[in-house]
Amino acid sequence: MTERTSHTIEWLRFPLIAAVVLLHSGENGVTGTDLYSTLCLLLSHGLLRIAVPCFFLISGFLFFGGLEEWNTPRWKEKIRRRCRTLLIPYLLWNIIAFVVGYLYGLLRASVNGWALTSVTDALAQVGWINMFWGCTLGCPVDYPLWFLRDLIIFVALTPAIFWVVKKFRLPGLLFIFAAFWLTRSRDFEGLFYFMLGAWMRIESKDPLEIFSKWKWWSYVLTAVLLVAIAFTYREHQLAYGFIKYAFVAAGVCATFCLSATLLDAGIARPTPWLARASFFVYCSHAVLILHDISNFIVLHLLPDTVGMACVGLFLRAALAIGICLGIYWCMSKVAPRTLAILTGGRKQ
Repeated sequence: MTERTSHTIEWLRFPLIAAVVLLHSGENGVTGTDLYSTLCLLLSHGLLRIAVPCFFLISGFLFFGGLEEWNTPRWKEKIRRRCRTLLIPYLLWNIIAFVVGYLYGLLRASVNGWALTSVTDALAQVGWINMFWGCTLGCPVDYPLWFLRDLIIFVALTPAIFWVVKKFRLPGLLFIFAAFWLTRSRDFEGLFYFMLGAWMRIESKDPLEIFSKWKWWSYVLTAVLLVAIAFTYREHQLAYGFIKYAFVAAGVCATFCLSATLLDAGIARPTPWLARASFFVYCSHAVLILHDISNFIVLHLLPDTVGMACVGLFLRAALAIGICLGIYWCMSKVAPRTLAILTGGRKQ
């Protein structure tokens, strides 16, 4: 991996997490044809959908560093590290989300005079152990962590992924791409981008060198297909399903190329602290912060107009990110060991 690629990946961490928070801020707003609904459509079902595939690609690329040829001891060490950086935070954050949600429910019930829910009833509502898997629309109780759940599965499958990549190379990847394009399955989509990153690392191919060959095509296709998404989402769902995955593929390429260009030109600069904080923002933003605290502030701050709703979409996400960063900074000062556990031992 070249230094340019390393800096690009490091810089992308925070903008991509910010995109995820913004996506969650407006993904339920596509209910009409007004300006706000159209904006939510272009963002939540268009541009912002590029972020998660980028993360899968980066994860696959980074995991296979040093595994260009199979090495069982090295693989076991990587698995041990991923247990610390992925599995333990995944379990802890879902427990935190349940406990915080339960206590918040008790507070609301007490204030409004409602009947209090017991812990066992609350656990039954989230399906007990299923809160770690798919209690809410196929997501764990801390719903953004579905990505972490899928990533843990892909990491567990890395011996098979290595064999497939080595044996079938690019045609194997194209088969996976065709599978998710035809089935429109989120699972296949994540697997494809994780395997694409794995293929690049195993074959010693630099992502930026590959993507730069398609730079201008990716810019044009991303713009054209975004317009196509706007015209097909409401009336032509079948066409939208196919267009969306082609759009994401072009968008991933465009995201890496544009990020590298901005860094090369000095327009964007590396932000190590924000990169380190990004995992905490990702895990914590849906635990009351975005949909309750931030949303409450925005609803009472802005007038109820379509224009202000558009402003509120971004303000809601910005407030949530700011609150998460504030908590992260405070914990880094007063509880660094706890923060280290919650972030998988990542540097503060």
